Amino acid sequence: MKRVLLSLLLTVVVMSSSAQTKRYFCEVQRVKNDDFLTSSITLEFGRNIPKDFWGCVNIVDEKTGKPIYFKTLIDAANYMAEKGWKFLQAYSSNSGKEHIEHWIFCKDAENFEKAKEGLTTRDEYKKRKAPKS
Repeated sequence: MKRVLLSLLLTVVVMSSSAQTKRYFCEVQRVKNDDFLTSSITLEFGRNIPKDFWGCVNIVDEKTGKPIYFKTLIDAANYMAEKGWKFLQAYSSNSGKEHIEHWIFCKDAENFEKAKEGLTTRDEYKKRKAPKS
């Protein structure tokens, strides 16, 4: 009986160690500027992901390459949930005439590329579609 329990325990330990996952985070920000009566929703992964002139990470549709614009934070949250990200926390801050809402999401994955699956940036899409020589 002890041998059976020991072998089961070893099997569980070996299986759990081979599937190491790490937690990755993404911040969805909504910046509202009182001067311009505008707001923008951006994603921040804390990595060197290329951003546009305005400092936004442009997420595009994987099939068409067209930018995905989120109208509300809920719209962005639903999109993140579809991609397997889980909501953790929300808070807000002010910077001059800007009001910023921060929503933090996380996802457990083997590596950053797996965590970011389904969230294609404009640069990644262009690289994939570029002719290979």
